Amino acid sequence: GECTSVHVALASCLAHVNLVSHASRKPFGGDAIVRVVSSDEVLASVEARDGKCSIPVDPRVACKLVVEAPRHEQTSQLTNVTWTPTDFEKGVKVDIVLHNFFSQ
Repeated sequence: GECTSVHVALASCLAHVNLVSHASRKPFGGDAIVRVVSSDEVLASVEARDGKCSIPVDPRVACKLVVEAPRHEQTSQLTNVTWTPTDFEKGVKVDIVLHNFFSQ
């Protein structure tokens, strides 16, 4: 049969993402897009400004945060994390380190 999508307010939680440059350990200043990906489907996409952004995450879905930044790759990501109800209230903080392809 057909499925109807129902959105429950509590199901969405803001993840506050901090992008950090691997070389300097300072906030990543370049262009970056943070996506919430679940089974190759993009659930949300937000542009980071000055290494920071907030993105809605559905904690009931196993998902990961994927960062797209020119000439950089992420060295840490979020996979299959479970959150408690108190996390919903304060939001979830995630630090992602970006590694420059050219700095070895």
